[in-house]
Amino acid sequence: QTLDRVRKRLASEQAARVSLAPSDLERVIEAVQARQERPDRHDRRDQIAIRVGERFILVQADEVVHASLVDEAIVVATQSGSGTSNYRTLDELQAKLDPAVFWRVHRSHLVNITKIKEIVPWFSRNFLLKMKDAKATEIPVSRAQTRRLREYLQL
Repeated sequence: QTLDRVRKRLASEQAARVSLAPSDLERVIEAVQARQERPDRHDRRDQIAIRVGERFILVQADEVVHASLVDEAIVVATQSGSGTSNYRTLDELQAKLDPAVFWRVHRSHLVNITKIKEIVPWFSRNFLLKMKDAKATEIPVSRAQTRRLREYLQL
């Protein structure tokens, strides 16, 4: 019985490592473009202040690539750099952002789904998201959010 369980687990992990087909990638691109076609509103409410060194820089919400909890601070990354947010929790930051675009893919990570560069299959049918920030950050997707991501991307 143990050997059967191990064989099944290995088979499922090998299936998860299969690359995405070109048609799957086209669906991803179409889904992201559909989300980006919402009208842009650039007013004060759509700006977020991030601290970089001794300065605060205002960035548009749609420039945010991801936000992560690092050593009890919220680090916000854009395509050009990163800084710390004055928000104390990811929940506070998430409440300010568009829920259709910004997803909490892990308890420590909030991502802009329009700024995903690559989706990498990971063990146990989960994914890693490679982001379009300066460091090409890899963000894990929790098991609970993997299902939502699969539904959204129609995988």
